[in-house]
This record gives sequence, C-alpha cells and structure tokens, in this order.
Amino acid sequence: MKFSGMKGTAILALLLTLPAAACDEATDTRFGTVDLKLTDATSHEVVEAWVTFTDIYLQGESGETDPPEGRTYLLREGSETHELTALANSVADLVVGQEVPTGSYGQLRVVISEACIATSGGSVFSSRAGFDRCGAADGTLQIPSLQETGVKVLLNGLQVEGGQEVLLLDFDVSQSFDMEAGMADVWVMTPVIRGADIGLTAGIDVTLSEGDVELPAGYALGDFSATMLPTTGDDAQVAFTDDDGNGTFEVSFQFLIPGDGPFEVRLNAPEGLDVTVDPGSPATVSPASGETAAIDWTLQSATEAQ
Repeated sequence: MKFSGMKGTAILALLLTLPAAACDEATDTRFGTVDLKLTDATSHEVVEAWVTFTDIYLQGESGETDPPEGRTYLLREGSETHELTALANSVADLVVGQEVPTGSYGQLRVVISEACIATSGGSVFSSRAGFDRCGAADGTLQIPSLQETGVKVLLNGLQVEGGQEVLLLDFDVSQSFDMEAGMADVWVMTPVIRGADIGLTAGIDVTLSEGDVELPAGYALGDFSATMLPTTGDDAQVAFTDDDGNGTFEVSFQFLIPGDGPFEVRLNAPEGLDVTVDPGSPATVSPASGETAAIDWTLQSATEAQ
C-alpha cells in the first residue's frame, strides 16, 4: 500500500495497460510471461529494511503437495536485493518477462537469504555478520526457515493463458519485523507478503483546499498530512503537496490491495491548530479492483488551539 504527494491515477492507469498490450503480442499459447513487481507498506518503527530474495517460484493449485520438480521458477541461481521502505508509492522489478507454461497456479514461494533493518531508535539488526546494508549491526535479525521453505504467497488461482501477467508483491514492513520478547538485541522477521494482479489493485486520491477559510498567520496547507489506516495497521503520515500550483493540495495512496480495506483516511492538522473539514475526518472508502477512490476535503474552520 503506497502513497505520495501527487495524483496516482496516471501511474495506475499506465500499469493497467501492461497485461492487455502484451496479450496482443503473444504468439505461443503454450507459454506466457510473468513480471513480478515489489512494493511496500511502511512502518514507523522500521525506517530501513534491506532484503535479499533468491529463489522465487510458482506452485500449482495443490500448493505444498507439489513435488520440487514441479516448481516453476521465476528467479533461480541469482538474487535481488531491495530496500523496502524506499518503495512507498512505487514498484521495483523482481522478475521481468519470465516465460512459464500456461496453466493455473495456486501460490508463489519467495525464499529470503539475508536481511537487515534499522529502527527508528537508531539500532541496526542483521541476519548475518557482514551483511551491513543498514550499517554496523547492534544485534541479530533472525529469519527462521525463510532460507529453506520461503514465504508462501497465495495467488487464488493465477491463470497464465499465453500473454503477460504482471503480479504485485506487497511486502508489509509494519507487520514483518518484531523484537524478540525479552531480548533487546534480537529481532525476528516473519514476512507478511500479499500478492495480487497489478491490474486489480486500487488507489485513493485525497485533496485539501481552504475554501472560504483563511488560515491563521504562520500556517499553510502544506503543513497538513493524511494518515491511512487499512486493516493491516499501517499508520504513516503523508504530507500534502501542491505540485501543479493550483492551490489545491494533494496526497495519493496507490497500489492498494482491495481485500485489505475498507480504508480509513484521517486528516492531520499542524500542531497548535484546530480544524474542521467537509466531509468529516476520518473518511472511509472501499475502492474496488482497478478503481481509485476520491476524498475531497474543504476546510470549514481553522483556529489556533487555546
């Protein structure tokens, strides 16, 4: 679930065209191609998270009962290392144009070989000595079994039919790392990753305007922020910006998986200012697959706190 201070409709619309355009070029219906893109749900507590992905493979509808020789690998004998918190409202390529046999796939497995995190308190935890992407380690990050069995991502019957499929992996940092109980120098990684056809993701565009209200001296709409609270618990604050200079400030939350909703969006006023808006805050929306919901806030009052 991603966000930015600009409209995200154009970004989402561009991504929605990818599967359709590729299908027109397909020439061999025995195979299709899969692109795998990575995005992130942020966290207040973890401010940096580097993860190395090694094997990534598809499994059939029977999932765990499929034999190893029945796996369809998207990534093998290589690795991809990414900083997850940098992927707010953006995507990184994990796999591009990998050919796979046509058919139905029930799940994806993602094998993680190493990782490190930096916390908001300034501490660094790494899964092995020498993996210092986050800086010198102050403690250990445990990644139990992820190097062998990997992370299971349910796909709910992905159909590969000879064209291009573009899948989005949403790696939820806020739920994937926790301190080991009673051990201040040990954190544990238990990844929460959701998968979806990128054409079925959703977005929320939010605007903020002054209307007839004049803000007190020293305050501006750029001092406001918005918080989105999906069922996953991500509560990052995102500042409003006016990139086109039209006086209306904007925030966009993109690459949302609709099943994580409904989504609650709350307006945050700068410290020392009490405001009301129309419609009220928080506002709750439930964008459907491929849709972008809109919340248009107009100030109704703005007074300095007493």
